[in-house]
Amino acid sequence: IDCDGSFIKNNKIEGLFYKYALERSDCIIVQNEENKENLLRIHGLHSQVVKNGIDIEPFAIKLKRDFILWIGRSDYIKRPFLFLELAKKFPNHKFLMICSKNSKSIDIKLLKNESRKIKNLKLIIYVPFNKTARYFKKSKILVNTSDYEGFPQTFLQAMTKCTPILSLNTNPDKFLDKYKCGYCANGDYDLMEKYLERLLKKDKERVKMGKNAFYYARKEHDIKKNIMKIKKCIIELSKK
Repeated sequence: IDCDGSFIKNNKIEGLFYKYALERSDCIIVQNEENKENLLRIHGLHSQVVKNGIDIEPFAIKLKRDFILWIGRSDYIKRPFLFLELAKKFPNHKFLMICSKNSKSIDIKLLKNESRKIKNLKLIIYVPFNKTARYFKKSKILVNTSDYEGFPQTFLQAMTKCTPILSLNTNPDKFLDKYKCGYCANGDYDLMEKYLERLLKKDKERVKMGKNAFYYARKEHDIKKNIMKIKKCIIELSKK
């Protein structure tokens, strides 16, 4: 929404400040090629792609996985209640939701009450970022139900732990399809259910996608490599 014009359109005051800053920037860095294309097409502005970075640990796949994971903030855009619906559809599998409060929070009490009705679902309210790695290691699949996102850090956390991704909408540059790291349902919840059923039934495919996800993250999102691109931008600006 920062690049396709919708943030400026839907936020009158904040949008004006954002547009003012955007048009006066000496260097704009975006997360993916779609952002780059939208900025140029809609705003007439050039930008550079620097993909989100993360520390890449040595490859180590954990074959025993315990649950399907959802992790994020409790706002409307994330649509956490859809994860509860998925858990109801697959009562023979464990689901874990880690949800932190947000300024645009949904009714967290309602989320707690609804989650208690689902026997195969466990809800944890907030886990510090530096404590989340162990949950990704134990997860069979990371589920993302957001309406939209740039490039979720949870994707990177999952991929570095060889965890495939099932996304309702978010699929920057179609990387899930291109690199076979998981599935995107393109906004179709029923299709998302079918993809989840497939991943749970086909263990070899799920493990293969987890490996693909790790190798993709190592190739494209190594923070040690990507930080050099930002460093180069800063050095070039300093010479102007």
